[in-house]
Order: sequence, then structure tokens, then C-alpha cells
Amino acid sequence: MTFEAPSFVIELASTRHGLVGQIVPPDSGSAWLHTDAGSTAPVEIDHCGCFVIRVRPEEPFQLACRTHSGGSVRTGWIRP
Repeated sequence: MTFEAPSFVIELASTRHGLVGQIVPPDSGSAWLHTDAGSTAPVEIDHCGCFVIRVRPEEPFQLACRTHSGGSVRTGWIRP
């Protein structure tokens, strides 16, 4: 899946162990999930823009990302 924001693009893939993503252009920061049940703890986005969320959502979720350069985005609802 690909999500376009004003300052970056998020590429996101679902695996059997969770979600793997990358911010393009690369920037470090944090990423986390929102569901109706609440939010996951933030995970690190590394200097290459890569992150892994070790939760495989079973319900609709939103992905939120905040970069150290000031970019911030929350996707629309994603159905697993």
C-alpha cells in the first residue's frame, strides 16, 4: 500500500508478523497504529525511513507517522 502526504510518501506492507513500512524520502521519527481499541506504542523510524510494527491488526486501523524534520500524517482507515 502507498499513502501520499504533503512532505513524504509511506510505503506499507502487511506480513504474517506485522507491518513493514518506509518513509520516502527517508527521514527518522516514529510510527504507530490507531484502532477503535486504542493506540500501539510508537516504534522507531530509522535514518533510512524504515520501520516495523510487530502487530498484525485484525480490525480496521490508521497508521500515524511523525518525522524528526516535522512531517506528520495519519492515514484514513485501513481494513486488514
